[in-house]
Amino acid sequence: MPEGNLRPSPSSRRSDAGRSSSSRPISSRLPWVTRARRSSFPGTHPVVALGWLLCIAAAASAATPTEAIHKHEVIVAAIRTAGTPAAAYWKDFADRYERTGAGSVVFADPRAGQGQPGGVAEALRDGTVNLTVMPDSLVSELVPEFSILRLPGLVSSDLQVENSFRKCIQPILAPQFAAAGLVMLGPMRSGWLVVYGADAVATPADLAGRPFRKGLSPVTNGYLAALGARLVPVPYPEIATWLAVTPDGLGDFSLVELTSMARSKPPIRVLTLTRHGFFLGAVVADKDWHDGLGQRDRRALLDALPDQKQWAEDVAAYEQEYLAEARASGVTVTDIAPADQGKWAQTAAAYRESFLRGNGPRWHQLHDCIEGLPST
Repeated sequence: MPEGNLRPSPSSRRSDAGRSSSSRPISSRLPWVTRARRSSFPGTHPVVALGWLLCIAAAASAATPTEAIHKHEVIVAAIRTAGTPAAAYWKDFADRYERTGAGSVVFADPRAGQGQPGGVAEALRDGTVNLTVMPDSLVSELVPEFSILRLPGLVSSDLQVENSFRKCIQPILAPQFAAAGLVMLGPMRSGWLVVYGADAVATPADLAGRPFRKGLSPVTNGYLAALGARLVPVPYPEIATWLAVTPDGLGDFSLVELTSMARSKPPIRVLTLTRHGFFLGAVVADKDWHDGLGQRDRRALLDALPDQKQWAEDVAAYEQEYLAEARASGVTVTDIAPADQGKWAQTAAAYRESFLRGNGPRWHQLHDCIEGLPST
C-alpha cells in the first residue's frame, strides 16, 4: 500500500480491531469518550483523525521559536491503545509514522515497570521520540476537554479561541512575556493558554509531571509508578496540590496543572510547564480568564479562601489520604526539604501579585480586543 494512503492495512484491521469495528469512527469505539465529547472530537473518522495526527507531526518538525530549547517534542494523544478495537489502527499508524523518519511512536504500557519493555522512560531519554501515545486517563484527567494537546502552528478546532490567540493574546501579551524570557505555546481549546520559557526558577525537585489528585485511576497511578515517579507535597500557601515528579532528564517538557484555589468561584487554575526538572514559567486561568476580572473581583476571590490555619489543617488531612492512596499504587513519596520551602513561598507570592495586578493596562486592552472579535 502506498505510503500516502492513510487507511490502515487490511491485515492490521483484521487483528484486535476486527473488520466491522474498523469502519466506524475512532471516537465511537473509545469507551472513555462520552457522547458529548464525541460530537466535538476532532475527526470522527479514522482517516480524519489520522490526518490530525499527521498535521501534528508536521508541526513538530517545523521550525518554532522554541527550537533552540527543545531536543525533540513530545506530543501526547489521549488514546487508549490496549484492549480496545482501536489498538490495531494505532499500531498501523505508528508503523507508517515511523517510516516517514519524523520520529518514534511509543505506546506506553502502564503495567510495564521502569526499565522494562513497553515503558517510555528509555525511549524518551534517547531523544528520538516525538509522539507518545499514553493511557487515556493520564491526559483526560490532565485536561479533560482535550483529545490532543496542540503545539505551535496548529489551528485550534475552536475558531474563536484561535482568533483570540492570533489577534489578541499573542500581539498584546507576547512582548510582555518575551521580556521575561517566556514563549507562548497556545492556543489550546477552551481558552487555555500556556507560556513557556528559559529556566526562570529552579525548583527544589526535578518537577516534570502532573498533579496527583484524589481519584486518579489505577491506570494513571500505574503509569506514574512505571516512570519512577514520586510525589512531592508542594507547600503553596493558597494552592493545595501534589506534583508527580519523574527522574531528572525524563522527557523534554511536561505540563503540570497546579489545582485551583479550590474553593474560589470561579476556580483559578494555574498551568505550568517544566523542562528537565526545572520550572519554566507560566500561568493563566481557564476560559474565565478572558472575562477580564476587575481588581475588586480578583481580591474577592482571594478573600473567599478560608482562614489560612484552617486551610492548612484541611490540606494536611487531605494530603495524608492522598499520599496513602499513592503509596498503595506503588508511587514513591518524597518531601521537599524544609530549607527549600522558602523558594516555593516566594513563587506563590509572585503568582498572587501577578494575579492581583491582572497584567495592568494590557489586561484591559486584551479584554477589549477579545470582546470586539466576531462571535464565530
